[in-house]
Amino acid sequence: MEKDRQRRHGTGNNRDATGNNRNGTVARPGPIQTPAELRWSTGNAVRVSL
Repeated sequence: MEKDRQRRHGTGNNRDATGNNRNGTVARPGPIQTPAELRWSTGNAVRVSL
């Protein structure tokens, strides 16, 4: 039952319109990044910090 309701909603956000994800984390302000962009930025940060 609950899964169907979430699937229809499709945003991954709670219905209280706070912008929080279901797991309780808050997205950083700025453009939404794709997984590929996140992998690149994470890898880049690791290289810079070495």
